Amino acid sequence: IIVDDEALPRFTRASQNIAAAAALLHGLLEAVTPEDHWAHREIRTLLEHAVAQQAESSLSWRHELDAS
Repeated sequence: IIVDDEALPRFTRASQNIAAAAALLHGLLEAVTPEDHWAHREIRTLLEHAVAQQAESSLSWRHELDAS
């Protein structure tokens, strides 16, 4: 775990960071205001993009290993 005094701890592996972000999102209080709903949607969208990027990266990495 990497600890930065000005930020949340983060893991060295992207998949661990994605799991941590998903857990944090799940633990958020239910959105009440329109701003809360917007923020939750934005967080989910960013998390979905990160998951897709991680999946693409893992697939590419596996293809490179198979080609070796």
